Amino acid sequence: MNIDQTLGKIRASGGTVLMPKTEIPGMGWFAVFNDPTGIALAVYEAQPRPRAARAKPRRAAKKASARGRKRGRRSR
Repeated sequence: MNIDQTLGKIRASGGTVLMPKTEIPGMGWFAVFNDPTGIALAVYEAQPRPRAARAKPRRAAKKASARGRKRGRRSR
């Protein structure tokens, strides 16, 4: 949801913005408004989350442990 577009639609339909788009540090943005009938509501837009780091493929880990067993090594 884009708060700026939403607030534009609210104003166009006869609503009023009580609190403009405000940042919540590290989380996103919110705004408070009255709809055309006078009911107070709020909208929230989440901040995009960073992409998670890729996990190591499991095959590589299995091959490494299988090689160690074939050579007969013991952990000391």
